[in-house]
Amino acid sequence: MWERLESIEARYEELTSRLADPEVAADYTRVQELARERAALEPVVRLLRDHRQVVRSLEDARQLLAETSDPELRELAQEEVRTLTEQEERLVQELKLALLPK
Repeated sequence: MWERLESIEARYEELTSRLADPEVAADYTRVQELARERAALEPVVRLLRDHRQVVRSLEDARQLLAETSDPELRELAQEEVRTLTEQEERLVQELKLALLPK
């Protein structure tokens, strides 16, 4: 699943670069085709990037939890880990659904 998501993101970035190319911009039909394909990939790429951000935040919260002995800070970190874990699970499910054929 992750490899497929990475390839979708790579294609999205490629399309973004091609749309910025002056030669492509001169061909209105080609711009429309590329823009349509890019727009179709954008929701999946947004979910993937959101997932990455949540995973980074989750790692940070877990590291804080492991490094701190302050009870209040530990409690906040534990709550953050719970919240972020739920978000991460939700995003994984959304990504799986986004990969299903339409």
